[in-house]
Amino acid sequence: GRVWEQGDSKTLFAQPQSPELKQFISSVRL
Repeated sequence: GRVWEQGDSKTLFAQPQSPELKQFISSVRL
């Protein structure tokens, strides 16, 4: 996976917008 959104990781993790991102965050947060 390529990290295309490097700027706002806090905002990104707070409200993921793309389904792929949501799934990625779900698999990272255990």
